[in-house]
Amino acid sequence: MTALLSVRDLRTTFRNRTGVIRAVDGVSFDLAEGETLGIVGESGSGKSVMAMSLLRLIDEPGRIEPGSAIAYRGRDLMALSPAALRRIRGAEIGMVFQDPGASLNPVLKVGVQIAETIRAHLPLTRGEARTRAVTLLEQVGVPDPELRVDAYPHELSGGLQQRVMLAIALSCDPSVLIADEPTTALDVTVQAQILELLADVTRRRRMATILISHDLGVVARLADRIAVMYGGQLVEHAAAPELFAAPKHPYTEALLAAAPRVGRSVERLAAIPGSVPSAAQWPTGCRFHPRCRHAWERCRVEAPGMLHAGTRHDTRCWLVDEPTRRSS
Repeated sequence: MTALLSVRDLRTTFRNRTGVIRAVDGVSFDLAEGETLGIVGESGSGKSVMAMSLLRLIDEPGRIEPGSAIAYRGRDLMALSPAALRRIRGAEIGMVFQDPGASLNPVLKVGVQIAETIRAHLPLTRGEARTRAVTLLEQVGVPDPELRVDAYPHELSGGLQQRVMLAIALSCDPSVLIADEPTTALDVTVQAQILELLADVTRRRRMATILISHDLGVVARLADRIAVMYGGQLVEHAAAPELFAAPKHPYTEALLAAAPRVGRSVERLAAIPGSVPSAAQWPTGCRFHPRCRHAWERCRVEAPGMLHAGTRHDTRCWLVDEPTRRSS
């Protein structure tokens, strides 16, 4: 399967007075046309920085390190000039940011903000762009789009703001959509509506999608493949059904165990001990070993690479080499 978007050894760092923060550290994956890749992990795992890096939206004191490779339709995005990259952002690769309240301009009507993106990439007049904005609002399920197009962001609910963000991301019919925590801070009913809308839009438009979330339940509904991220790295990568049926990394197992399930009654939900370590000082060896119930000496001193655990199933865990340790 030919990759529409190909990422190899992506490394993004930030520098401060205390040293170097390795927020994204060697991430690699491919995304095919029409495919949905779910990326999951706790806050602090590097998911959002990775997403921003794909479009080179990292500003000082951050930088994407030399040797990082991001290719879209065979074009090296790292080698493009700022002007050439702007022609791809928004037009061919759209992005739904995590917090619509912070991403939308509070002093501009939402229709103006949609039209700005349209006119930046398409040869349309203001009137034509406004008409397209109304159509987009209707397509993403905003009621009374002819009226809402003249609303300010603060006049809309969180769910409607997120739909406006989706309309902006879809305004130029991109081939790739990056959705960074699109259901954050929304109640469960609105979350379900936004996920259903994403599924419908990506299916109808045959878009390749990267769906980023801390919730495995969210990506389970939409993703063809799932990549689990921890400590700035991908620690497991597999087809969604296989990952849920037979996870190979203890972190993935712990995430699944911590997720509440309908019909299962428990006195106390499972929790992962400890917290995600600081990117300024990742642990030696396997980055999950301080929180892992299977960890042994090799995990503490030797960092595993991505190891094959099955057909198109990779994991960053020494248990693949020494499976008997799992039962010890």
